[in-house]
Amino acid sequence: MASWPAVDWMNLPEQFIVCRDLRHLPEGWMVHAIGDWFLGYHPTLPVATLVVDGQSFGWMLGYAISGDGLLLGSERITVPATVLTDEAMFERWVYQHGGRFVAIFAAGSTPRVYLDPIGSLSVVYCPSLEMAASTVTVVPREGDTDDQTELAQVVGIPRSSMYPLQYTPRKNVWRLIPNHVLYLTQWDSRRHWPKAPIPQVDDMTEAADELISRVRLHIKALMTKYPVLLRLTAGLDSRMLLACARPYLDQIKTFTVEHESNDEHSWLDCSTAKILAQQVGLRDHVCLKHQHPRQDDLDEWLMRTGWNCGEERGWRAATTYKQLPPSCADLIALVGEVARGVFWRPDDNEKTVIGIDRLAARFRAGQTPEGRGAIGTWLEQLPFHDPFITLDLFFMEQRLGSWAGIYPYAYGDRGRFQIFPMLHRRVIETMLALPPRKIRGTELLPRRIMEQEWPELLAHPFNKAQGTQRIGLWWVRSKRDMVDFSRRLVKGLRHPISTAQRIKASRQARKRPG
Repeated sequence: MASWPAVDWMNLPEQFIVCRDLRHLPEGWMVHAIGDWFLGYHPTLPVATLVVDGQSFGWMLGYAISGDGLLLGSERITVPATVLTDEAMFERWVYQHGGRFVAIFAAGSTPRVYLDPIGSLSVVYCPSLEMAASTVTVVPREGDTDDQTELAQVVGIPRSSMYPLQYTPRKNVWRLIPNHVLYLTQWDSRRHWPKAPIPQVDDMTEAADELISRVRLHIKALMTKYPVLLRLTAGLDSRMLLACARPYLDQIKTFTVEHESNDEHSWLDCSTAKILAQQVGLRDHVCLKHQHPRQDDLDEWLMRTGWNCGEERGWRAATTYKQLPPSCADLIALVGEVARGVFWRPDDNEKTVIGIDRLAARFRAGQTPEGRGAIGTWLEQLPFHDPFITLDLFFMEQRLGSWAGIYPYAYGDRGRFQIFPMLHRRVIETMLALPPRKIRGTELLPRRIMEQEWPELLAHPFNKAQGTQRIGLWWVRSKRDMVDFSRRLVKGLRHPISTAQRIKASRQARKRPG
């Protein structure tokens, strides 16, 4: 039998394994087979079997939404025979779908695995075990797959951090990063998109219409099978998503999450969301009251994510999130950041050269040999070197694929799941095609969408206190400062000699020479 640490297999919602050895599949999971390949998966994960002429050739895992607005579930999907003619045809069919999914072509001589455009249903793989899986949690500890102890210390999970590109906490277990395809026989991943520069399009109206129509198609598809929740914050992207969702708000519940009492971002989120709910008439809006995290919930969060990404606030809110109702689609606005160039600098232009140092500074593990080597290889394999698109791709493939694609596994309680309704290859292409400085750098697209669909949402500033909010935010900051002072005081009392030395050193530093 395969060897794992102690794992409760039925407490790993949405997780899966693709392998050739049936012994690698845990008891209690569902099992499918095509040719030499077995798919084992937790019963909460929807799996559609892909069929041509009555023969199964692959699977769609997760929450894929077709171009005509059909949410695929655990069913047999008949696809045109043309998708089997070559890889490009299958890719074209796959990326007609939006949502959170993994597509597996399991038949023929080139079985392979594709991610959705940001890898929001994450995949890792182990060549020596001939296995692809959701997280390292379900990869057996066989052969040379021990923990990467030194790299793990640098990354420092659960603090907010991530592993560099294809690296994971385990030796010889690699992450499949977005826009790359995994060939299961060679156990080799290669970039399949983009293969050429993305032409600029100066029509923001067309871009806004594309995003709005796609988001509404996705929300409508989700509503056919699930109650829908929409997370509202003080930020730009969640409000843009709210504007897109306006026609369906009579069937959508909005919510905000309260974190620790000294978390000023959380306080501003809750305060702003309450103001917006009153101003625009969101009658059922709720703020989830903070629950002190239980140790079991913290441990569960790390196990479900494979100790592979750090999201400290979300981790600490693991118990709070359990107040959400079961069997719901939880809408996340994260993909909207692609339209805003979040990794750009004010002085970037068309001639800016993006090097290893620039990208390595984006995450703690970037300064390790593993991180710098991974970034260097990633840069060398880019088919072009437009600085803005390079930064955007790194954002999608590192920040989203190695972070946002992993943490949703932590929140799949009782049939609930997270999904990104803006996630579709066409939406991302449209965002990236907008002129960098003229539109994306000035955040015009989300503002245009709100102006067009729900102008009242622009009345309150984004991520900024206004009016009496400033008093509340001052009080939250004061509490945080008092807590920090108390901690320093206790530390000083425990180590009085070092405290005295620090005071003496501080006084000496203030003295003028001579």
